Amino acid sequence: MPTMKDSDGLICNSWDMIKIKRSLPKLNPVYAKNIKLMKCKSSSVENNSNEITVRLHDKVGLVNIGNTCYLSAIMQALYACTKFRMCVLNSDILSSNYELLKSLQNLFAFLALSQRSCYRPERFWLQAKPSYFERNQQQDCQEFLRHLLDTLHEEAKRTIQNEYGMLFLSSEEF
Repeated sequence: MPTMKDSDGLICNSWDMIKIKRSLPKLNPVYAKNIKLMKCKSSSVENNSNEITVRLHDKVGLVNIGNTCYLSAIMQALYACTKFRMCVLNSDILSSNYELLKSLQNLFAFLALSQRSCYRPERFWLQAKPSYFERNQQQDCQEFLRHLLDTLHEEAKRTIQNEYGMLFLSSEEF
């Protein structure tokens, strides 16, 4: 089975598997109780106690919580960006300065690990939406994406010593 490692060697991808740090579900106890890990039975994958292996075949959908298809479209597109997804999932977030990243990490953890067929992104929407976005009103995907990335960038500027900061900051900002 073909595998690749990211630049830090934290993640190993294959066509139908992904390894994520075992500590990920412990980030938020409320979410952790709803996540049931699916262990792969493949003998070709090494058993490392710091990692878990989950299957990617079963996709988890996002519930539309009131004209939030823009949110679903953007989150599915960002989740499909492997480097971005792995950076978010592997970020060690201990500081309260990263509220949006914590919320995004919980959303991505559910998409990666949940056995549920769908996830209701209520908390993420409340954390990520621009103040002028209202529920049950159509919004622009590009506008939401720009706000989301700008907010993540502002969080990253507070601390640039981690991979999260490196993802959003250009070399001129170091």
